[in-house]
Amino acid sequence: AHANAALARGWTASTSGEATLYLIADATGAPRAATWVPGATAAHAVDESGRLYLARRIADATDTIGLGGRAGITVLSADLKRVAMSLDAGALADGESGDETFTAIAVRDGVLALAGHTTGKQLPITANALQAKAQDGVEGFLIVIRLW
Repeated sequence: AHANAALARGWTASTSGEATLYLIADATGAPRAATWVPGATAAHAVDESGRLYLARRIADATDTIGLGGRAGITVLSADLKRVAMSLDAGALADGESGDETFTAIAVRDGVLALAGHTTGKQLPITANALQAKAQDGVEGFLIVIRLW
């Protein structure tokens, strides 16, 4: 076993130089599982099965100073050893500059809700939307996904 649980099975590369540590400890504070997740994590939630949901900014490979990127969601297994799901879910088209991030996340009974904002113009618009098309500037959005 590795002396540092956080380094034993953690992700080690980050395009932005940022990383977030997630640690599971027992009642005495002893670490039971840990992992590093590259990039900035804006919010997180845990479901009934113990899976960890991370609302993240996925860095744009062309952004060398870490200020832009797409909103993304990563789900880790309850033991933090594997990625159960990972996707980007925002409005920036491939190659489009701008910024977006999730700012809130909730999960319950197999339903995932994500809220965020974007400067992108590619968000899908549903019937009877409060706003029928993207405006200039920053747009707020809500995504609801039925899982598992």
